[in-house]
Amino acid sequence: MGWRWWPSMNLERVLVTGATGFIGSHLCQALFAAGSEIIALVHRSEPKTGGMVAVAGTLNDLTRVGEALKECDAVLHLAAFIPPDLNDADYAEE
Repeated sequence: MGWRWWPSMNLERVLVTGATGFIGSHLCQALFAAGSEIIALVHRSEPKTGGMVAVAGTLNDLTRVGEALKECDAVLHLAAFIPPDLNDADYAEE
């Protein structure tokens, strides 16, 4: 069933990029509560909302993005591009 934001918009199966971030995780909770199936493209952590299918990959891996897009009704893009030369140590708190 899913949400209907526009009369013609079907959100039964949704790809969400940035699903593990603050806004993305809350959006996924709302989509899940509304009955949507969520495909989450994740870079390094597991989704916080149960019921999601996690697809490990990055935005610049077009093969993985293409696989994640299969049979999706919509894409909600919330992810930021992470330069390849950054690593987890760059995100460590001081």
